Amino acid sequence: MSDDSTWRPPAPDGEGSSPPPPPPPPPHLPPAGAVPPPPASEPSEPPTGPPFEPFAGPPIGPPTVPPDDPTTVDAGPPERRRSPLALTAAVVAVVLIGVAGVFAVTRIMGGDQGGAASPEELADRLFTAIDESDVLGLADLVLPSERDTFVDPLSEIVDELRRLEIVSPPAGADGIEGVTFEVTRTSVRVNPTNVDDIVNLDLNADLTVTIDGERLPIGDLLVDLIDDVDRSELDVRETEPLDLTLTAVEEGGRWYLSALFTIAEAVRADMSPRPDIPATGIEPRGGDAPEGAVEALLAGVERLDLEQIVAALNPGEASVLHRYGPAFLADAQAELDLVPLRWEVTGTDLVATGSGSTRTVGVERLAIEGRFDGMPFELELVDGCVRATAEGERFDSCEELPDEFSFDDMFEESPAARELVSLLDDVFGDFEAGGVTVRQVGGQWYVSPVGTLFDQFLSVLRALERHDIERFVELVPRVIDDLGDPFVFGDDPFGDDPFGDDPFGDDPFGDDDPFGDDGPFGDDPFGDDGPFEPGPIDECFALADVDEAIRCFREAEAVGEIGAFEIPLELRFPECGAAEASWEGYFQLSDEEFIGLVERARPCFLEFVEQGEISEFELPLAMSDPECFEGRNWFSVFDDPEYDDRVFECIGF
Repeated sequence: MSDDSTWRPPAPDGEGSSPPPPPPPPPHLPPAGAVPPPPASEPSEPPTGPPFEPFAGPPIGPPTVPPDDPTTVDAGPPERRRSPLALTAAVVAVVLIGVAGVFAVTRIMGGDQGGAASPEELADRLFTAIDESDVLGLADLVLPSERDTFVDPLSEIVDELRRLEIVSPPAGADGIEGVTFEVTRTSVRVNPTNVDDIVNLDLNADLTVTIDGERLPIGDLLVDLIDDVDRSELDVRETEPLDLTLTAVEEGGRWYLSALFTIAEAVRADMSPRPDIPATGIEPRGGDAPEGAVEALLAGVERLDLEQIVAALNPGEASVLHRYGPAFLADAQAELDLVPLRWEVTGTDLVATGSGSTRTVGVERLAIEGRFDGMPFELELVDGCVRATAEGERFDSCEELPDEFSFDDMFEESPAARELVSLLDDVFGDFEAGGVTVRQVGGQWYVSPVGTLFDQFLSVLRALERHDIERFVELVPRVIDDLGDPFVFGDDPFGDDPFGDDPFGDDPFGDDDPFGDDGPFGDDPFGDDGPFEPGPIDECFALADVDEAIRCFREAEAVGEIGAFEIPLELRFPECGAAEASWEGYFQLSDEEFIGLVERARPCFLEFVEQGEISEFELPLAMSDPECFEGRNWFSVFDDPEYDDRVFECIGF
């Protein structure tokens, strides 16, 4: 059944829409409370749980997608039960199964095309794989492009964790030692979307998780660091209702589970009106060589062209963006075009390394020139240094520290802190962050954002040795003891044992239920309050039109939902003439416009001070003495600390 709605991202029309994000503020900030908050974007509701993770056991699902002509295969509704232990047990199990799954998937050979012939069969195979702890079977149900995206880097990460003895060698495709699942009373509801190749599966079952703490593959490093722990205290056997929604995608005539599409569908389901999924997506456009992939991305960034940026991303990782992109890019591009930024790449020096279908492109030099809101600037990344010039001021991240600066002086009172700095220097002193990971797909090269993040994380892990971690754990409590603020950290947050004498206590997860009465898969995983809901003041700040925002604040105040003091002063007294400028951002005004506004509006606010309706301390920084600003718009000045100091001294901060 089709959804007749049209997907348009919120436009600044005043009805629950979010104003476009303002350009970055100046790097200087006034004292707390000196500047009223800018209009806030409407908060987006987070999914009610993490999405399906490839190669892992059953996680908590995102919000159930509203059914549309559902097809149901029912073995009876699950009976709801409560437990204080099962969520932690499930989390432990998911992590452990994920570790095993990484290795299992790497052994997938040809012959089995994976997936299932129908969404109903896919759900049935998922329940069977969970029940049998069949990690290989679970991985076989995942969309191939996502399997390829995650399996290799996850394998390497687990290899490093094994080398560091954080985890011990995991089991194979038949499961993980010490963890078992049992699935009963299963049911599935198939919810079609407006396209034939994407459906949502509402899955319900009773899930029994059994954990044998003595058999868990915990690495020797953790065992040695955590003294006097009875691993039998980790034993768990709990049954809970499993209630989650996963998205299935058809590819090559087979149906697969998709983590990325599950996220997209959870977001789409929360939108009102619910938008359509585009029938066709953005065509990927990469480069003919590894360096060309980065150049294609930079060309899109240079022109602030969202479609070109998305098209340059690895199709395996960005398949959701490619598919859903046409539904929102036009309006999003229109908003981006309003940003007063124009720039161009004036020079690049890219070097590709590696072999095969995955390479790393190092950016040895990148030069940019442009104008932001009429102000010219230059940026240059060269030899790992960032250099910037704007308004005659120059910044160089690689300039030497002042002669008077010394870590020894800074940490004079803490020998442990000096040792920690020395340790970090020894471990990471020669550390070089890798470049941008690119992958070849269908003869073209594309930027791989997920691959880049994995590679950066792997670089950090590879720089570590077990003894480095042990030394770090030893030093951190001493540093906190020497330098930590007792109000923040307490007198000794770790005690003699950095992990406490017994980190688990008599009950490894506490006598009470730390996750509320509903349990891990209950009706409301967020407790009585439910998922995050924007309050009245959030809804007002999300409005783009200042008149509608004023009306929103006044109505909320009239019914007692907010206090008058919560309304920005410029909007509380719009008759003073500063409401629109403050709501849209003072930084957009020229120096002459800003000073003129202050000179006109300040006397009005001072009248309310004299009448006792507001105190002088409530006056926003923008309404300070115009002479303090020296004829300049403080809100649009970048990187002039001496000017900042003069302004604050004049105002009296």
